[in-house]
Amino acid sequence: EGSKINTQDINDLVNSLVGERARSPVSQIGAGPSRVPREVPGLGRDRSISSATSAGTKVSSPEPTAAMAPVASPPRPAPARTVPEFKAQSMEIFDFAPQEKIVYSKEVQTVDSEPEQLLLAEEEVERRVQQIREKEEQARVAREEERARREAEAQAREAETRRLTEEQRESILQSSDFAAFLERRALVVERALDEDYDIMADYTREAAGEATEAGTARLALAQAFHDDRVSRNRAVMDVAWSTRFPELMAAAYNRNPMAPNEPDGLVAVWNTHLHERPEFVFSAPSDVLRVTFSDFNPHVVVGGAYSGQILLWDTRARALP
Repeated sequence: EGSKINTQDINDLVNSLVGERARSPVSQIGAGPSRVPREVPGLGRDRSISSATSAGTKVSSPEPTAAMAPVASPPRPAPARTVPEFKAQSMEIFDFAPQEKIVYSKEVQTVDSEPEQLLLAEEEVERRVQQIREKEEQARVAREEERARREAEAQAREAETRRLTEEQRESILQSSDFAAFLERRALVVERALDEDYDIMADYTREAAGEATEAGTARLALAQAFHDDRVSRNRAVMDVAWSTRFPELMAAAYNRNPMAPNEPDGLVAVWNTHLHERPEFVFSAPSDVLRVTFSDFNPHVVVGGAYSGQILLWDTRARALP
């Protein structure tokens, strides 16, 4: 009976508590979170949902008993419906490219890429070397063509005949340079026509070889030197042989009484290979009585004049002493 009494008391207490909770709009159970019934617009007055403010809290309702009775809640007015207002807004859309993802592979870098890069580098080097060789070949061909063109132009200029006017021809023939040139070349030609020996010997610059003695059993006339422009009406005063050039001989002449305008004395240097005229002709203000070649300089001829003068001529200079 004691247990029955306790059970009855507990049931009465529970019924009293449940009845008060049904009559109040908001009920709290202990100190935990609460559930508040709310009415959802558009679902009617009798439909409601309840939400829990905290997750993880479980609220259990007591088991219904025979003493429990449903309690009707008073009617509530429906809330006023609001009409939404729409507004136009402009938006700027920026299109950002996605970030490129670079993935490195050790196998590609160490195995596949390096041989390929080396091959490309070798091909590039070969291509540049080929270009350099082609440029050098083109430059060489251009130089050869330029040299051939210049040679052809030079030959054309040499082949072109230069024609002189009468005035130019007369001025050349009357010039002293042309007369000296013709005189020297004529001596060379006459030497060549006389005997077989060195026709290009220049007694003003070169030295002939040592003389060779050739003895003869008989004495005979070998040569006679005479030139009307030099020795006509003049007497030979002295003769001397050159110790350096054995084919040269100097002869001293006095004045020509029939030609007062000519020099008083002359010295003619004859060449045994040139019979028609002397190699050199030197003039003196007086009769030349003695003549000789210098023992120290083969180009100097020394003479003694009737006036008491000692005269020196140089074969490399002019005819005056």
